[in-house]
Amino acid sequence: MKQIMDRSAVVIFSDELREARENALRDSEAFDGIVHVVERLGSFLRGKITHLGDYKEKIQETAIGSALAEQIAGQRPDLHVPFSLLYKLVREAAPSAPTCWHRCDRSSAYDASTLPSTAG
Repeated sequence: MKQIMDRSAVVIFSDELREARENALRDSEAFDGIVHVVERLGSFLRGKITHLGDYKEKIQETAIGSALAEQIAGQRPDLHVPFSLLYKLVREAAPSAPTCWHRCDRSSAYDASTLPSTAG
């Protein structure tokens, strides 16, 4: 069953992904910020912390509603990368252990239970 994210959760994760992407574009060493956001999104959608491999299905179910996920990527591969390839790149760049709760700088990422709930 497809899970629909609450609008406020969509805004939070969209803003975080946008900021992480901007940081990575300015400094390639900041790519881990994208990994952290994807991990938090995955744990939020699954309702538990596991690892990036376990999050793909839930994130893909959510992302597939966007034309950018596959449709436009298929039409304009020169401008948009398909979701499956983007996810593969994030997984390859990520460390093997879950990191969303204990980041490299030793600060805590937020608890997924404090985010707005999903509906559906």
